[in-house]
Amino acid sequence: MATNQRDELTAQLLDKVRRDASLKQELLASPKAVVKNVLDIDVPDSVDLTVLEESANKRYIVLPFEDKQLEGELSDEMLEMVAGGTTYKLHNKNT
Repeated sequence: MATNQRDELTAQLLDKVRRDASLKQELLASPKAVVKNVLDIDVPDSVDLTVLEESANKRYIVLPFEDKQLEGELSDEMLEMVAGGTTYKLHNKNT
């Protein structure tokens, strides 16, 4: 997924979470369900999705996932996603 698209989707999700404290708690407890309900994106079972909440004394630096496969041929899984009209979304727990 292109960074701009990912950033846009994240911004949409965070906007909704900021306005709804119960949605925030649900996102922390069950991120895949919230992503599905709010953004209509199915996160595959093979992807571990973790939500971290920063505090006044704790910050995170997220290193983006670099998919070396994208430099060459597409994997069979990615080709199936494209053929099926699905966007390659959250890659793994390092995303």
